[in-house]
Amino acid sequence: MLVLILALGTICRAQVPYFQHYNLLKKNEPVQVNAIFQDRTGYMWFGTSKGLFKFDGAVFTQYTLKDSLPDNNVTAINSDSLGRIWTGHKGGQLAYMENGIFKKFNPPEGDATQEISDILFDRRGVLWFSTLNDGLYYYRKGRLYRLDDSEGMPDLYVYDIVEDPIGNIWAGTDGGVAICTLSDSTVSIKTLNYNSGLPDNIVKKFSLDKDGRIWMATEDAGIIQYDSASSGYKKLFANKLNFGVISDFLIYGDQVWIAYPQSGLVVYNRKTKEVKEYAAKVDPGFGSVQILASDREANIWTGSKTDIMRTQGDHLEFIAMQNLLTDVNIVALTIDNQGETWFSTAEGLFRRHVGTSGKVSIVRPLAKSAFQKYSVISLYTDSYGYVWAGLYGEGVVRINPVTGVIFHFNKELRNGNTLSVSGKDDVVWLATLGGGTRIDISDNKLKIRNFTSEDGLISDYIYQIFIDSQDRVWFATDGRGVDMMDETGFHHYQEGLSSRVVYGFAEDNNHYIWVNVQGDGLYQFADEKFRPFDPGGKRLRDNNIGVFTFTPSGKLFIMHDLGIDIYNIKTNQVEFHGEESGIMDMKSNLNALTKDQSGQIYVGTDKGIIKYADFPF
Repeated sequence: MLVLILALGTICRAQVPYFQHYNLLKKNEPVQVNAIFQDRTGYMWFGTSKGLFKFDGAVFTQYTLKDSLPDNNVTAINSDSLGRIWTGHKGGQLAYMENGIFKKFNPPEGDATQEISDILFDRRGVLWFSTLNDGLYYYRKGRLYRLDDSEGMPDLYVYDIVEDPIGNIWAGTDGGVAICTLSDSTVSIKTLNYNSGLPDNIVKKFSLDKDGRIWMATEDAGIIQYDSASSGYKKLFANKLNFGVISDFLIYGDQVWIAYPQSGLVVYNRKTKEVKEYAAKVDPGFGSVQILASDREANIWTGSKTDIMRTQGDHLEFIAMQNLLTDVNIVALTIDNQGETWFSTAEGLFRRHVGTSGKVSIVRPLAKSAFQKYSVISLYTDSYGYVWAGLYGEGVVRINPVTGVIFHFNKELRNGNTLSVSGKDDVVWLATLGGGTRIDISDNKLKIRNFTSEDGLISDYIYQIFIDSQDRVWFATDGRGVDMMDETGFHHYQEGLSSRVVYGFAEDNNHYIWVNVQGDGLYQFADEKFRPFDPGGKRLRDNNIGVFTFTPSGKLFIMHDLGIDIYNIKTNQVEFHGEESGIMDMKSNLNALTKDQSGQIYVGTDKGIIKYADFPF
């Protein structure tokens, strides 16, 4: 019976996405960030207590009173149909940038008397802006109009405004929601409040989901969606999350990112109902976020009382092991049917368990067994949930994760160096230095058959074995190209390959086979020969590839020494993830890659595990 030993001192936080911090001023001088906006050319703009900042991806440019801003305290940003940047200010003024100079907005009716909380240009080009305690304004045909309680506004304290899919302007106030419909120059207002069933009258933020539905963040009742068809309300959470008052929230695909200034950032998945917390005690920056925004590259930006942070979200996460293990070089990994991560280092085999509270513990599955000192160089979870651990020189063990029972195969194999374990349905394949081994696992009496050069293989040195969607079996060899086995036997392919050393395989959504060639990147197999991968003239940054695969949406995931390249075949675009994504000098180990049941990708590197999932858009 297998004995499981919990390592002492292994409690730590779960994985966290990489957040890049930006300081707007020299000497790390704190700046309160009030507004974040991306213009149509891609530049990011930040409204702060110390002016307006423009970011081109490398350099911040500051605009202040000396650049004709009417007030250094910028509280709102937007742009008009001409692409001009508009700013709203704490003193109630508005300005717009023209030819690099800011010009104050001077309507005949005068400025607002209180802080500008938001700016919006509706689909007709009408300018709207909200204030904190001076009502809601709109500017049409050269005239400025003010909406207050005499026009039906539920309150003059207006926190946020948004346009719905049919052109109505929603305003969140201390007295509920004002839904404003503009006809010619007159506005009719419908109010949502306690009387209409709104759980909380104080509405501070709006966000639209991909279907155009409006969600609102309230003071005490959390996040709510209003259904105009039924005139009913739907809460985002069945039970209120006890993280405090919400300062901002963002709909990001199936996820909702929520800023709680007292607690930190919370990410809620509307599809899986999963809740992740990035607590202030982990990073103080999480506990002071006031503003959330996303850009067209699917980055999430946060603004706080001190600085700015940027993250690409939890589709790219880092599972660090530095505080758990001496050796963090992940040689192999797999995800079992319970969603737990099994991985190996020079210290042995480990299983990572994440509790309901988010705390992490590490288990040594081979502790106090006859195999505890063996080197595990490959891992795989079969269709029955058993974990296979390929050993260096000692064959392979099959582990029952529930009972801990171990079966050892060595003498039955032609060679005990198991470089890779793979499989499909009731078949498991071992790639070894002495050929390939097929193991049928449909009953308790496992059937084992070895395939070597004597059986038709072109080489006995096999890096990886891959079963494709047509049940053909592909063999990656060291120096002899590729073999494929089907019902008629073995077939050898090497035409078109620049090198005959092939490390591994993947299959795309169109059922083409791809191979990783030593020192020369990827090749695609078509018409009985290989052709080099040319991503629309966009070269990969490095052709020495450690791991590659395809995401569920059909994107090509590649990791090399310079980081990660994601190639979208449909759009012919390549995303680069390197130092700016937190991947600094992280090198993947050859074929150290696995996927979980939802298609998320896990890569073993010399500094821990990288987890990747497709963008939510």
